[in-house]
Amino acid sequence: MTLSFAILILELFDLLPDERSDGWINLLQSAQDPETGLFIDPRLQDADLEDDSPGSDYLVYQTTYFAVAALDALKQRPYYSLEFALSLALDEETKNWLGRLDWSQPWAASNWVMFVATALYAEWQWYGKRTTLDALHSALDWLDAHQDPETGFWGVAKGTPLSHAMATTYHFLP
Repeated sequence: MTLSFAILILELFDLLPDERSDGWINLLQSAQDPETGLFIDPRLQDADLEDDSPGSDYLVYQTTYFAVAALDALKQRPYYSLEFALSLALDEETKNWLGRLDWSQPWAASNWVMFVATALYAEWQWYGKRTTLDALHSALDWLDAHQDPETGFWGVAKGTPLSHAMATTYHFLP
């Protein structure tokens, strides 16, 4: 949703209005699915995607990432819990999920990690859910264990170009 980008740009330049922007908040929150917690752009149609698109699931997670950031900039929370991420906050599920990502394409995999890690952090920050903080620690431990000791990047052992491995790292740094 382009609204998320507009809000984040205004925040970047310290231009967010002092008064509450109820219209923006309502528009963002209206895109949230109550069952999964994902934010779904109503204009997103599979038929409109290019062949080389990362897919609608990826775009929904990306939309959610930016909507959560925009709501945070407006000092608001989503209406509903981010259930899609909470399912990964169970025992070994975080590590299992990370292991299932395609690390021969670490740039794409790191985006998925960034989307989910942000949701887990938001659930901990907003609602104090300890299991989400534990899942974040588990994810960081997994990433530490799979980081290339020579370059500090991910995916290098699978033949990923260093430029892609470097771009991957950007998604993990604060």
